[in-house]
Amino acid sequence: MEEAERQCIAFEKDEARKRAEALKEQRRLDSIAKVEEAERQRIAFEKEEARKRAEALKEQRRLDSIAKVEEAERKRIAFEKEQARKRVEALKEQKRLDSIAKAQEVERRRIALEKKQAKEREEALKKEQRRLDSIAEALDYERRRIAFEKAQEEKRKRALREQKRLDSIAKANAKPVLNEEELAYRNKCHYQINEYDSFSRTRIIRTEPYNINKNLTIELYKQGSKLDVFINSSVDLGCVSYLSNNRSSVKVTLENNRSVTFYHYWDVECGEYLFKGRLKQSHITILKQSPIKSVLLKGTKGTLEIDNIEYKAFFMDKLKCIE
Repeated sequence: MEEAERQCIAFEKDEARKRAEALKEQRRLDSIAKVEEAERQRIAFEKEEARKRAEALKEQRRLDSIAKVEEAERKRIAFEKEQARKRVEALKEQKRLDSIAKAQEVERRRIALEKKQAKEREEALKKEQRRLDSIAEALDYERRRIAFEKAQEEKRKRALREQKRLDSIAKANAKPVLNEEELAYRNKCHYQINEYDSFSRTRIIRTEPYNINKNLTIELYKQGSKLDVFINSSVDLGCVSYLSNNRSSVKVTLENNRSVTFYHYWDVECGEYLFKGRLKQSHITILKQSPIKSVLLKGTKGTLEIDNIEYKAFFMDKLKCIE
């Protein structure tokens, strides 16, 4: 009984030991299983993480590719916009340049027109200035002319009678012999004006009009150092003009075939031929050398050559009167 009890206890101890060992083994196995499960789970996790990273990398690459494409597209669109902007700017600039060219052409034409108008105004002003400048002289001359008119008219008549008498003598004699009276007339200076002008502070000299032939008279004029010749005729050659495009002139040809040409510088005079020209020292030198052969008058509507000169020695005789 005791043996049986002992064996029973031993069996139970052995069973308890086995159970403990089994439990310990089970625990070991469970621990290994847990470790293996944990390892499996770790490996599975790592694989999943690796997959996720691969997927993420793949997605990132896809996204990077999309970003690159989008960036390229953005750059392309930006480039096309810039090109379009440049084309618009170029078109705008071309239009501006075209507008400038048109404006410059308009401005060039405007300037040309203004220059033309300015030149016309300048010519008009010059003419007006000449007219205004001559007013004082003309008024002074008119005053003096009126003062002397009656007395001078009688002198001119006497001079004309004397000239006709001398001309008649010259025609009657191939080699006329001048008497003392005729010589005195030719050697004497006959003045309308010969006085000092206190206003201009110059001496003013104007000879009487000398008859060169029945239809032509010449006067000599001096104011200070300025010398003029006035050549007048009743013939109508249009107007006596100072304008450069149709300027009137008088050509005096001498018997030695030398000639002097005067140009009108005064106002435009129409109807009678009333010419005023400048008398230069070079003219005087030539005119003193020989008698007059002919005088050619030029107006705006024609010319007239006078060759039947009656007082051929006029310049030879009378230029000294204004020296």
